[in-house]
Amino acid sequence: MLCTTFTGALGDFLTSFANNLPTFALFRFVSGLSTDTLFYLTYIMVFEYLSPQKRTLGLNLITGVFYFIGLALSPWYALWSGSWRNYLYIASVPALIAITYPFVICESAQWLITTQRYERAVKCLKRVAKINKREVKDEVFEEFVAYYQKKVDYERKLKITKDTFWGMFRTPRLRKFTIIMVLKSMFISLALDVISKNMEGMGSSPFFLFSATSVVYIIGGFSIILLQNRIGRKGMAFSTLLLSAVIVATTGFLIATLDTEQHATILAIMVGLGRYGVVVSYEAEAQYASEFIPTSVRGRGMANIHVAGFGFTSLSSYVIYLGYFYKPLPSIFIAIILFLGAILCLALPETMNQKLPQTLKDGEEFARHQRWYYFPCFDRKQEEKDAEINN
Repeated sequence: MLCTTFTGALGDFLTSFANNLPTFALFRFVSGLSTDTLFYLTYIMVFEYLSPQKRTLGLNLITGVFYFIGLALSPWYALWSGSWRNYLYIASVPALIAITYPFVICESAQWLITTQRYERAVKCLKRVAKINKREVKDEVFEEFVAYYQKKVDYERKLKITKDTFWGMFRTPRLRKFTIIMVLKSMFISLALDVISKNMEGMGSSPFFLFSATSVVYIIGGFSIILLQNRIGRKGMAFSTLLLSAVIVATTGFLIATLDTEQHATILAIMVGLGRYGVVVSYEAEAQYASEFIPTSVRGRGMANIHVAGFGFTSLSSYVIYLGYFYKPLPSIFIAIILFLGAILCLALPETMNQKLPQTLKDGEEFARHQRWYYFPCFDRKQEEKDAEINN
């Protein structure tokens, strides 16, 4: 996280001095190395140190509050700075806060365990216990270390092949689930990028519209906190994608039939609703993937799935350009891929109240008993049974 933060700041700082296209592209590449890497590193750290009951709250506070503040202020900060060079120059300064990371953030205990650094892992866990005002006996940590040492020795004796991300494509069920998660990430990332950028021609200032509709990150975060543990990960992903498709399609219809200047308020509300739906879908998909992917490859799995989605956003400018041929065409295109994403959700298993997979073998057998139409909110008896078994 420290290196990623400084890499992004360095890229922004150097870009402000670029005077030709090659150097500009090079420095933006350096900055881009950190943009989403930092987000997912933070996401994984929060995921590992929070209990399943508090995980949804913690994960969505990241985007629901802090990310929203940055988005809402950035258009006005850009206007205030007067030029993109000043904007990038000043934006790189807050990275100095990263110097405090080693003092306030614990290293991933799970990563330390996988690299057999047991003493450091115990030290981190003790620090977390102290912050949480919990007393844990030394015997518990000794048993903890002994368990993982025994596990490592056992795996060495059996010469178990180390799990890799590409191993997720070797078995039929896990391969199907992985491909679906990659496609979903591509669809949702493209939809979010297009909706966030396509702010012109709506009858309002694009700066104001972008800033005002950024409030949906707070609303979306709290929506997930309130609903996801009630209707399930699969239900949340499916319903928000389907709802987003309907809203975006409706927005396209309104753009085609209404005068944008006279109905700017209506269009702004529809843009906000569409952005809200996709934001909730994006955040729900991130937590869904982090629970579904086996622990042994979670970091690599999430990174690769996200890279596929982020790479797909390179098409966003072409999707927006479709509006020059027919103004509502970008909305129609986004509505179609969101609908496809909703359909794909039905082929994925529910992860709520399930014992999450630790290895690729566990991932292949995960939730094999579930039907495609299973939603825990509609089957309370099965939900309570799963909760009793896995808690």
